[in-house]
Amino acid sequence: MASDGQSNEKKPLLVWWGFGICVNCLAFSLMAGVLLLCVLFTGLHIPVGIEPLSLGEFLKLFYLSAAVPFLVLLGEILKGFSPWGFVVLGIVAVVLYGPIWIRKSLLSGRWKVGGFEYDGSTSSAFRKELNEAVKIVEQANEEIREAYESARPYASQLRERFQIGAAASGAAAEIARLVGPDCPDDFRLTIYVPDLLFSDRLYQFTEYYDKQGKLASEQQAGRTYSIRYGIIGRVWRSGVAEIEGELISPEDQMLLARDPRHGPIEKFIARRWGLTLAEAAHIKQYNSYAAIRLEIAESKVGVVFFYSKQLNAFGDNVARERALTEIKVMLEQSALVTKLLEINDEIASWSGRIQIFRNSKTGIV
Repeated sequence: MASDGQSNEKKPLLVWWGFGICVNCLAFSLMAGVLLLCVLFTGLHIPVGIEPLSLGEFLKLFYLSAAVPFLVLLGEILKGFSPWGFVVLGIVAVVLYGPIWIRKSLLSGRWKVGGFEYDGSTSSAFRKELNEAVKIVEQANEEIREAYESARPYASQLRERFQIGAAASGAAAEIARLVGPDCPDDFRLTIYVPDLLFSDRLYQFTEYYDKQGKLASEQQAGRTYSIRYGIIGRVWRSGVAEIEGELISPEDQMLLARDPRHGPIEKFIARRWGLTLAEAAHIKQYNSYAAIRLEIAESKVGVVFFYSKQLNAFGDNVARERALTEIKVMLEQSALVTKLLEINDEIASWSGRIQIFRNSKTGIV
């Protein structure tokens, strides 16, 4: 008997996946589906399963589906190179595996195959390297130009901070006094220091000052010259102070008079001073000049340069030598040398100056 009014009848087994599913109904549905597919396959003559392949049939399938298309593609590529394709392959094989002398000959030669041209000669390599060097130098020149543009305001700050303008003005007036009352009105003085960028150039650090110590030029400071240029380069290299009253000495004038082959005058100046003809034509009007290297504690810190266009503007030989001796003593005792040393030390502490010229064997600048 059933208790609490419940029936003894069995209920179908339910499997719950979110909703109730009858297991018996699911099994019946699967069997019916399989039976239906069997009827369809039989009536439509559809084969059941995949027929197994033999090894020969598999190789035949691979050959037709993979090997044949690849060989056709390779043949088309070789046909495109024909008749030079085989020549190229032969050359490549010889270069890679042939005798060394053949490889060197082929790699260093110049030849053309179809639309392809190869030039391995040394001249071609040189032209290539030269073109690369030209590009690098052009880029470097632009960088140098920009560096000099940046150096101008920095040099101006140094002149103001160390009061170099006032020191140069005082030196100009004092040197003119030591030259004597006949010091010409076109007397001009400036100061050169080691270049801010290059180790073998001089940098015009100040404008020109006249014999009263007044400013006598504009936009002249900042020019640079090689240490092999003119009187300033010669005095900078040798350390021997010079003061002259004639650009062409009497001895050189006699040499020119005896042998016309040394002329014209511009060529003689260019040969004597190591200048170009254009530079020689420019400086031939400056007859009287002087240059004195400034140094302290074996450190070269600058060059004082002054000039006049007049002949013997600084007196005769005796007067010039006397004035030069007194000027050297005055400069050694002035504060100008100390100031330039401080400037040079400041620049040298961070500036890796570039060196242009160096003798290839000795390494001597």
